[in-house]
Formats: sequence, structure tokens, C-alpha cells
Amino acid sequence: MKKTMMILFAVTIVTYANAQIKTNAGTFSKPTAGTLLSEVTFMPNLSGSAMFAFSDLNKNLTSGVADGQLPGVKFRKFSSESRAVRYSANLTIANSGEEESSTSYLVGFSYGVENHTKGSERLSTYWGYEATAGLAGTSGTTMYAVGGNVLSGFDYYTMPNLYIGAEISYGISVINTKNDGFSGTTAFKLAPGITPSLRLGWKF
Repeated sequence: MKKTMMILFAVTIVTYANAQIKTNAGTFSKPTAGTLLSEVTFMPNLSGSAMFAFSDLNKNLTSGVADGQLPGVKFRKFSSESRAVRYSANLTIANSGEEESSTSYLVGFSYGVENHTKGSERLSTYWGYEATAGLAGTSGTTMYAVGGNVLSGFDYYTMPNLYIGAEISYGISVINTKNDGFSGTTAFKLAPGITPSLRLGWKF
């Protein structure tokens, strides 16, 4: 019994040591079972003074639903070192305040699974798949969309518990568009979801 306990203790110590990366910047521990990550996805506004502002809200409302790339908040829950479930959500309502201006809105949700590879000290790469549903409206136009994507991305830990990342995807979406006073049209799209978006996340 004593020998078995010693073996279990040794395995625990080795596993813990392998999960941590010690550098001059601190100790980096990659996600393990039970780890919860939170992150935001944004498209840098390179043409304006507000770097992290959405440069064209109306454009993001329509293209975001159609492409399955919804700027918003995402949570990831790891069931093991190599597998995580992800949830993304977005609720956006905007009005310029100008006379007779219309209100734009976006409601979106997605669910997906990530399979993480070994990567390197600070880099965690992954592939996975995701399903997305969204509803957007602006200037008398309403869009309903559903879609599915296969994806690949990475997390790079710049300091303990903080990372940046990027992602590409390829998938299909079905979009129904209705204009006031007109019958709706249904379109579909199969294309890469390569967008100039970045991800900023942190580990609990």
C-alpha cells in the first residue's frame, strides 16, 4: 500500500511539473481538466483613433451572422488537457441618435468543440468544429442565419493566465433575408471564414 501511494505521489509531481512552464516572465500553466477561459474577439479599427472599436457596426452585423464570425464574448471549459467545449454569445444594439435613424441589432450564439495539440511552451494549437445561429436587423432588413464550421487556431500565452490568439474556419451558412414589404430570400454560402480578427483571453 505504501509503495502504491509513493508511485501515485511521484506521478502527480511529474504531471504537475510538465504542465508548468517557468520563464523569466513567470510560471505558465496550460489549461487542464476543469479550467475555464474567457475571451473577447475583436476586429482592430486600423483607420481610426479607437484601435479596438468596431469600425463599421452595420457591416459587422450582417457579415458576422453570414460568416459565423461573431465578434463578442466566448467561454471555453476544458474537460482534459486536449479537449474543450466553447460557447460564444453576442447581443448588440446600436442607434446613431440622428433624426429618423434606425436601430441596428444582433443576437448570436454558437457552440463548438476544440481538440488541442501538444504545441510548445507558450503556444497551444487546436482544431475543432462549431455551430452558429444568429439574428440581425438594420434599416428595415432582418437576417436569420444558421451555419457550421470546421476551424483551426492557436493561443499564445504572453504572460501567466493571459493569451492572445487567432483563428480561421471553413464552413457553410444558410441566410434568410427579409425586407419590409417584400418576401424573403434564402441564400447559402460555403467559404473560408478568414477575417482580420484577434482574440484576447484570460484563464481563471
